[in-house]
Amino acid sequence: MTVNIPLGFAQGIFVFTLSGKQEPMAVTMGWDLTESVTSVDADAQAIYNQLTSANRPFAAGSMNSSYQFEGVELQKATATGPIVGSHRSPVVGLGTNQLLPPNCAVLVKKNTARGGRKGRGRMFVPMAVIGEGFVDQLGTLTAANVIQQQNAWQAFLGATASMLQKPVLFHADPLIDPDPITSFTVTNLISTQRRRLR
Repeated sequence: MTVNIPLGFAQGIFVFTLSGKQEPMAVTMGWDLTESVTSVDADAQAIYNQLTSANRPFAAGSMNSSYQFEGVELQKATATGPIVGSHRSPVVGLGTNQLLPPNCAVLVKKNTARGGRKGRGRMFVPMAVIGEGFVDQLGTLTAANVIQQQNAWQAFLGATASMLQKPVLFHADPLIDPDPITSFTVTNLISTQRRRLR
């Protein structure tokens, strides 16, 4: 689905790589940069710093050693066209858990104050943060791991409260303004990507 990105807002892309996999993986999140007075590169670095701090979603201690969080890219909408900025400083995971297949992901819901389906989004986070031992044969995450991931995302969101860059949920309808993300919900069932083989 194509989303509408108003002027002063940006699409954020969190980039991962996995050893042995040629294509990178990406997680997207909208950002309100209307209050920011820094460059788009500096905006990307500010977001990166909060994602990779201790006990945050993409801290080295939270990820498997086969995964690498490459950095943050931003595509900001302006009156003269998009401006692209990025901050690349690879973070290599320190964990040694047995990996799940790369078509598995953690489903994280983006919640806002808007009611109904329009007020909810989601993102699929690579299994860099969860090893095979934390998932049972039905694809259910252990309660302890769900709590750990939930706390990491909420800590990240809490840190953005004092930043000039604010996470938002975009909409396809250009008449609906982006909604601030008020919380994240980590689901206890892993998601999988189905790809047709040719």
